[in-house]
Amino acid sequence: MKEVPGNFHISSHAYQNIYARLRIENVIKTLDMSHHIEYLFFGDMDNITNIIRQHPEAVLSKLEGHSKIYDMTGTPHSYISHYHIDIVPTIYTGRLFGETRAYQYTYNHNTF
Repeated sequence: MKEVPGNFHISSHAYQNIYARLRIENVIKTLDMSHHIEYLFFGDMDNITNIIRQHPEAVLSKLEGHSKIYDMTGTPHSYISHYHIDIVPTIYTGRLFGETRAYQYTYNHNTF
């Protein structure tokens, strides 16, 4: 498998004009980017379901249940969360489904 560079963003950039206007009018002072990640998988969901059934010890969603809640009380600025994720292909072997392919990942989280 070739490594393919890429990224995705979840941001408020599309609303920066609205955000700027609300700040100028003193409606809001900061933008709260608190978040909760229910789960994050890479790969075919049927394969992931099969792996979870056969290998309950498998950790395919390390960010499952991860929350970052910012205390915005008295803070004059907004926070930025940056996640760096490395994804690796993985093959699981089981009695019921034979070889099943999925992806595992590691991550690093920084707040600015």
